[in-house]
Amino acid sequence: LLAVLMSSADTYLLVSVQTIVKDIMGELMPRTSEETELKLSRIFTIVLGFGDLLISLYIRGVYEALMFAWTFYASSLGIPALVALFWRKATKIGVLTGIIVGFSSSILWKIIGSPYGLSPSIPGSILCGLAIVIVSLLTYSEKTITPFPEV
Repeated sequence: LLAVLMSSADTYLLVSVQTIVKDIMGELMPRTSEETELKLSRIFTIVLGFGDLLISLYIRGVYEALMFAWTFYASSLGIPALVALFWRKATKIGVLTGIIVGFSSSILWKIIGSPYGLSPSIPGSILCGLAIVIVSLLTYSEKTITPFPEV
């Protein structure tokens, strides 16, 4: 059981680090050298590893940890994925804002003790959706090229 948990944990850590380094930092700094990417990967591995450690000290059981992970995953990535697929006016900055708002609000809701017995994924998803719609409408331009073909 421990081997399975360790295997999954290191995989999630590596995926998270590469998502930050390649997808986020790659967009912010497009001409990054391999040496810089390696340094960033090492830094984010340590930072996220300590973050994981803090979460594991805060949440004792495996089931609670999985539910905690699912909470922010659902509220920060589920809505943006659906919006990106079905709403042509969604903008890159709108979806990114929704991800940040959904993640932050669901974590905050969990930390303050889930008021009213409401799962953190519910307010996180609602706020994520609102952030996407508001920011996308504010930043949408008819000149924006959509990757979706006309149906």
